[in-house]
Amino acid sequence: LRGGKKRTGKAHLKLTIVGGDDIPHAEEGKSRSLYVVAKLFKGAEKLEWKTKSIKDHDADPMFLSTVEWDWEDDDLVFLRVELKEDVWGRDQEVASYTLLVDRLATGLRFWPLFDKTGMPSVGRLLVDVDFKVGA
Repeated sequence: LRGGKKRTGKAHLKLTIVGGDDIPHAEEGKSRSLYVVAKLFKGAEKLEWKTKSIKDHDADPMFLSTVEWDWEDDDLVFLRVELKEDVWGRDQEVASYTLLVDRLATGLRFWPLFDKTGMPSVGRLLVDVDFKVGA
């Protein structure tokens, strides 16, 4: 990290999870229920949100869910998005993506997904990002 003046002000993130593409599936041809969990890490504070669970038959789920967060800006704020399989008693992570909030690009974006071992998967998540920092 580069030194310099610390950025201050309010930060606002509006994140719309549109849908997934080629989401990894252990049992081909079998339907499953999926949901997305978004976590914003700012120091010791963690903000968490999740979508409703939806049926996925073809590895291309559509969520169309939006979360908005406001916080006092900080240089080290991370966003982690996890795609989970809704299984009674034991929800399992299917894939995830983590990034520094400062690296967010505004607009519609495909985020690459990584499997639970941290290896890249063929899956992608389509998101619409609106991130602003103001004084």
